[in-house]
This record gives sequence, C-alpha cells and structure tokens, in this order.
Amino acid sequence: MLDYTHVGEINRTDGQIKKHHTMFKETEFNLLRNILKGMSVTPSSHVTNKRIARKNHIKNALSKYSIIEFNNTNSDCRVLIRGRKVETLEDLRDYNLCLVISLTRAKIVTVYYNLYDDKHNSINMNRYSDFDILQYM
Repeated sequence: MLDYTHVGEINRTDGQIKKHHTMFKETEFNLLRNILKGMSVTPSSHVTNKRIARKNHIKNALSKYSIIEFNNTNSDCRVLIRGRKVETLEDLRDYNLCLVISLTRAKIVTVYYNLYDDKHNSINMNRYSDFDILQYM
C-alpha cells in the first residue's frame, strides 16, 4: 500500500539546508551531473529493508532523471533526483520514482514514488535557500 503525503504538507529536517533546482546556477547543475555520472551508488539498508521500490525501477531512475534539489543534511551532501520513466503501480496510476542520493557516502538514502503528472504547483519555496553548493562539496 502506498503512503501519500498531504498536499502542501511541510516536513523539516534539523541540520538541513536545501536548494531547489530553479535556483541552481549552470555550474552547479554541471557539477552535480558530473558527480552523479561518475558515481556507482548502492541502496542503503533503509531502501533494501523496506523494499519500497522495485530494483528495475531504481535502475530506470538512475539511467534517466532530472535533478530536483541539493541538500546538505548534517554534513551529508545529497541530491534528489526524479526518474523520467513512467512506472505504473498496483493502483494502476502512473508514477516517477524519486531517489535521494548521498554524494558523500554513494548511497541511495531513500526512494519514493511521485505521481508523474504532479508539477508541484503548491510547493512552498520557503523551505529552500539560495546558497553556493560548492561551499558544501
């Protein structure tokens, strides 16, 4: 059974600073793309124990994705990516798989499905800060 987050709900993490892709400089996009391209990631125990996503969905998401955000969580540099492949799940709705990847540990921290047609029109940009990603790398 899928667990849905309520629209507009804001979850905050202590010790975390986030930057949304709409705030990225081209050099930041390029840096993150190059790091991800050269990185071999493995699922965290959280991902493997929970069996949140199918292995082939993870593979699909890692092959074609959009970078959604960068965050630094207690000195762990992370990116949120959204796979571009549409996956149909048991509820017969279409989703993209989202992955949070630790650049520091080369681990997939967590994964979740997001409705493919959800454009996040109600996103609260107050959660994000405009900072230089390089200061955390």
